[in-house]
Formats: sequence, C-alpha cells, structure tokens
Amino acid sequence: MLETIGMQGGPGSYSHKVVTEREPDSAMSHFEKFSQAFEALDEGVVDRLWVPIENTRAGFITGPYRLLTSHDTMGRYWMDEEYLMSVRHALLAMEGATTEGIRKLESQPEALRQCPEFLTRMNGQIEVEEGKDTALSARNVAKSGRLDYAAIAGVHAAEVYGLIILEEDIQDDELNLTRFVSVTRREDARLRHQNSNVTAAVLTLASQKKGALHDALGVINRNDINLRYINSRHVPNSPLEVDVMTEMEVGLQEDRMTNVVRGLAEIGVGVTPLGTYPSDPLETEMAKTRDNGLPINVEEAVHAHQEFIQQLRAA
Repeated sequence: MLETIGMQGGPGSYSHKVVTEREPDSAMSHFEKFSQAFEALDEGVVDRLWVPIENTRAGFITGPYRLLTSHDTMGRYWMDEEYLMSVRHALLAMEGATTEGIRKLESQPEALRQCPEFLTRMNGQIEVEEGKDTALSARNVAKSGRLDYAAIAGVHAAEVYGLIILEEDIQDDELNLTRFVSVTRREDARLRHQNSNVTAAVLTLASQKKGALHDALGVINRNDINLRYINSRHVPNSPLEVDVMTEMEVGLQEDRMTNVVRGLAEIGVGVTPLGTYPSDPLETEMAKTRDNGLPINVEEAVHAHQEFIQQLRAA
C-alpha cells in the first residue's frame, strides 16, 4: 500500500519537488498552511510529511520548526530522514514580460530573504508582496495574465504554470541549501535506517542557575559527540525553564547517547528525543570544512547527495 505524503505548498513548490525526487511513487497531499499539514498528520489523513526546517541563508523556517520543537507539541512527532536541497531561485513571469517591465513581485518570505542582492537591484522599481509559498506565487502570476507581475520560485514551477524564466540563480549564495525532514507521528515511529547517525532532541533545563547550559553541553562533549545545531527558548508560562533544541552527531541507539541521557538526568536536565536519521552527504561534506578548514567541493557534494537519494529509494 502506497504511503500518502503531505506537504505545505502546491505543485511546483520546493516541497513538492522534494517528495517527487525522494518518493516519486507515493500519493501526495498538498496543504496551504503548515498547521493544516500537521493536523492532517495528527488525524491520520497522511502517513508522513516532508517539511523544510532551515535554510543556510534565511535560518530556521518558523512554521514547521515551531510545530516540531514547541513545548506543547514536543514528543508528538518523529523525524526519521533529512534531505538537503540546493535551492536555486528564478524570476518567473508571463510570456512577453521583461525584467525591466516588472512592477510587482511576489514570493514566500524565506525565498525573498535568500535574494537580497537581487531585490536591491530591483529596488524602487517594484512592489514586493509576501506570498504563502513559491508555487502559489507562480500560480497567482499565471492567473493574473499581467506582464508587469513576476514571482520568485523554482524553475520547475515555470513548467507547471506555463511561465517563462526571466532570470535564473537570483539567490545570493551559490550553495543555497534548504534542509527538509520527513516527519511521522511518534506512535508510528520506527528505526527506518540502521545507519542513523544524527539524533534530534530537546534538552529541558529546569533552572537558569549560572552554568546550567554549560554543564549540560559538558555532558555531551565528554561523550565525544559533536553538536550540529543548538537553539534555545523559554518554556511558555514557566520563565525559569529553558528548552534547548539540539542535533547531535550520534545515533539514538548508540551507547554514547545512552550515557548522555544518564549524565543529563544526573544534573536535572530532561531529554526528549525528536528523531534519528542518517546525515545527508552534503552535511558530511560541510563537516570537512568545519573539522579541517577545507573548502566545499560543490560537485563532489552534490554527487554524493544524489547517490544518497538512490540508496534511500532502494531501501
């Protein structure tokens, strides 16, 4: 039986592209809002979601990141795969339009934040409107029929909505990466990949006494575990408690992770696992830069990434 995969954004969105590349034989359900997609997961309408949670230029993507890591929903969902997509934005418009003639531009806020130099070049010429997702912005342009209206979206959206590409690669960064994660209900969680080497978890500090976070990180460090990500915020209605979102380079079932849970419990820090999954090869390539000061070989990283996709499809 085919799984039904949910996503925020319609055909032509980057999320749709991820699902098409990663799981082309699945049934797909599109939602206008992230909250609607997560509600569908809660209700069993979809089996899993693919959602973006972070971009190398724009940072954390607030909607899904908040739903995955907030204190109210913590432990409800489980992340079991990650996928890094190289996001390359284009300026899309109706046949006959020109860049010079554009007076209105629409796109998702995160996409706009990835193209500040392009927007600066267009400054004074256009009205910028924030849309709900890149695909919907492209569809709005197509429905309008206007020659002075354009969208920032992926090249694949031009094919879906019959638009032309006025300019390509308008994002600031050559290696503009958005990280997507596969999300399921916690009660349906299973170890989908035996080679999982990343664990996402929230550490809850019961107090803000001096050195509390330092002590917690010390437990992780003493177990020879690298932190890929860390982000903290206060627990709502509990000003003395702090939730610290982490991603650790260790499998959930490894002894080192068990030792971390034990060590943190001894100093009064709770641990709520949010998922475990294999690191995407692009992350591994970037880790070389972190560890050795080596430049990223983009072609090598992308090749490794594609091989990883094939391995996941065959699994």
